[in-house]
Amino acid sequence: MRCCSYLVTHRLARGGWIAINGLSGAVDLLDDATKGILDAPPADGPADPELLSRLRQRGYLFADQDEEERLFLAMWERQKRLSQDRPLQFVLCPTHSCNLACRYCFEGSITSRAPRVLGDEAIVAAFRAMDEIAARTPSRKREVDLFGGEPLLPSTLGAVRKSLREAETRGMGVGVVTNGTHLATGYRELILEFRHLFSHFQITVDGPQTIHDYRRPFRSGKGSHGAALEAVELLVSLGIRVAVRVNLDAHNVAYLPEIAEMIVRRGWPEQPNFRCVLAPVADHLGTGSYPALLPEDQLVRDLAEVMAASESARRLFRLDLFRSAKHLSGVLGLASLKGQPMLQYCEANGLHSYTFGADGCIYPCSEMLDQPELAIGSFFPSFEIDEGKAAPWRDRSIVAMPECRSCRVATFCGGGCAYQALKRSGSPMEPACYGAEKVISAFLECFGDRLSPQ
Repeated sequence: MRCCSYLVTHRLARGGWIAINGLSGAVDLLDDATKGILDAPPADGPADPELLSRLRQRGYLFADQDEEERLFLAMWERQKRLSQDRPLQFVLCPTHSCNLACRYCFEGSITSRAPRVLGDEAIVAAFRAMDEIAARTPSRKREVDLFGGEPLLPSTLGAVRKSLREAETRGMGVGVVTNGTHLATGYRELILEFRHLFSHFQITVDGPQTIHDYRRPFRSGKGSHGAALEAVELLVSLGIRVAVRVNLDAHNVAYLPEIAEMIVRRGWPEQPNFRCVLAPVADHLGTGSYPALLPEDQLVRDLAEVMAASESARRLFRLDLFRSAKHLSGVLGLASLKGQPMLQYCEANGLHSYTFGADGCIYPCSEMLDQPELAIGSFFPSFEIDEGKAAPWRDRSIVAMPECRSCRVATFCGGGCAYQALKRSGSPMEPACYGAEKVISAFLECFGDRLSPQ
């Protein structure tokens, strides 16, 4: 008899233990005696055969390593099948330029260079390349997200219109990640014309006005808060799905109650097409150049303090984008949905997403833009996928990385960011550990008492 290799346990302040099974997804409260069985499974089983049967059903105990391995591989095959039911995701960047100068921007100088906007010929080529890529898995639906830089600029209006028309002819839903600064003004008519196409918008609101304007100013120094709120207001009124994203770090986490109260006053949470998510500001390349960056586990602790003191923040904000604790957050009611064991870190792993840059290159990840040496192909002036470069991204999972297979939190972190691994080691097929175990411990310490006995 052996205990599950992918198991995290935490002692609760009220007594007893919480156990999270990274293989089966089970989350349970345990007494000390049951925890002792998991620590040292007896060869002949415990005195209580009913308890033994229950622990085996929940995936905590296996007859031997082979039994666990069979379950692990069966879960991997199941997840691969399920991935074929999800839409194939394309990201199209009409430009890499942006009109804001956000203090934590991960794209760096590419957003401030001389504007480069995709022309009609390049956009047609991009959608034809999407057709060819999608033809390899014809059963999958397709969606496209407009991204940047900032996709909705005055200079990109024609490119966006052309992109929407190309998507419409293919029956593709369209999502938009935008700062919203031109959405309610220069893009209002276009939004109305194509409102039937849009699956969702994401707009960042990082605080009350003074905080947001400091974090996300126009390049002129003027604040962008009012324009972002106006954009959300328009989308909510039109019934188009919109998510307000708050990027969290040491600078603004304490202002979450004010953000929540501002949103509640506007009545947005009463609308079914509105939601609000929190996302930790991340430095995937470890540059350390952003002074307000917090380790994710510390951010969780600060967040817990804020939410404990603010009912509006507790009710409004979802923690869906804290990846390593997504499943646990779902069980504890902190996220929209319960996740699955994370065998792949993100959509770039497995090549479930392709990013089309304004430089004519195809990337597996939007954080790689304007680095043609890292591209896995091109769409303009000609279409090509370099299978040698694409294969590691297509194959990347904790199943393919031996170091991850022996790590008890591997199914919580999915091997970490492949782009970070690529920049550090020269290969995306290396793990990129980012403190997932500490993040999970912080969640359990701060929110574990939310779990009630069944």
